[in-house]
Amino acid sequence: MIDTIVLNLEWRKDFEIMEGCYKLFSPDVANFFKPPYVQFGTRKSVKADRNPTAKDKLNGNYMPRLTLIKAIRRGSIPIILNVEFSAPKIIFNDNFNEVSESDLDYLYVQLGRKLYNMGIIVKDRDTLKNAYVSTIHYAKNITLTDYSTAYEVLSEIEKCNYTTRKQLDRQKYRGGGEAVHFYSSKWGLCVYDKLNEHKRSKVSERGLLEKDNYCQLSLFDDSPLTSPFQMIRFEARYIGRPQIGKSLKEVGVTPESLTLRNLFKESIAKKMLKHELDKLRDTYPAINLSDKKPPQLVMELSVQNPKVHISTVFQALAYKTLIETTGSRDIRKMGNFSSQQWYNLNKKINSLNFTRRKLKSFDLIEEQLEKFIPIRLQRYLDK
Repeated sequence: MIDTIVLNLEWRKDFEIMEGCYKLFSPDVANFFKPPYVQFGTRKSVKADRNPTAKDKLNGNYMPRLTLIKAIRRGSIPIILNVEFSAPKIIFNDNFNEVSESDLDYLYVQLGRKLYNMGIIVKDRDTLKNAYVSTIHYAKNITLTDYSTAYEVLSEIEKCNYTTRKQLDRQKYRGGGEAVHFYSSKWGLCVYDKLNEHKRSKVSERGLLEKDNYCQLSLFDDSPLTSPFQMIRFEARYIGRPQIGKSLKEVGVTPESLTLRNLFKESIAKKMLKHELDKLRDTYPAINLSDKKPPQLVMELSVQNPKVHISTVFQALAYKTLIETTGSRDIRKMGNFSSQQWYNLNKKINSLNFTRRKLKSFDLIEEQLEKFIPIRLQRYLDK
């Protein structure tokens, strides 16, 4: 339902730091609170981090990431603590298992305990409930137990032409049907092979789509998974309150405030993920939804589009031939298309009339998003 969250806590109002723990930040934050005070110089803010220690990682004990910020604001110099954590890792010490709305009270308790162990004293439980959220990742683990493979699903998604969407800045692929990541500075959509990501994390976290995997490295050592079993991760990331508010508005959700209590809801997570899936599906090249062979496709396109020039029909056929073996990104690169040329080509081809088939991979994800049943790994372990 929800994975990564960043909460914003205000010093004195929401939290205090044990004085002996100032030096555990990098750099030491004693001068945030007492003289000689930190100097801003030409900067408007200064910050210090506290990440999981080597001992935490060795013990496999998941801990949040902390960033302390002292900033010059109009009329004040507040000190804000950003608390970044994975909700399922706080509760289960892994994010293969998924949290549900009923886990929220337990999340407050566990997060409060971990913060206390890091020297952060939170005022009370309501403080975390009512804390503002500046980043949130809604996610769903999609299980494949019918001999479908993660490779098949991701290979279909790789063909999506998300670069025609104006809000997209960049996209990345990891070869072999392992991962697809569409993203901008404030938004991201990650779809990846969860088991492959876990396997890679045992070697290095470099290049992975999630961090702090140290707590779940030994997850399947004693209890292997049943077969067949594969897992796809479908995750939408919203960074910054303006982006969170804008994205919620797109699905008709207008919470009273962007607090943890208001955003930690299954109904919201489901709406957001289904909305992102629909947007992704809309960018799938329509011409690849035909299962006709080239001569049959040319005949069908010609008959059903009598006013379309034969050159457009052949463009569509060439596009389909290429998209079956590569992604839209590579086709655009081959043709050296400008953004406008690429948009116009896709618009022209996608407007053609022809018999279209359904997308099994998208239907599979949609079916599990509709049910929205939290994953419990215990069901899939080979006992």
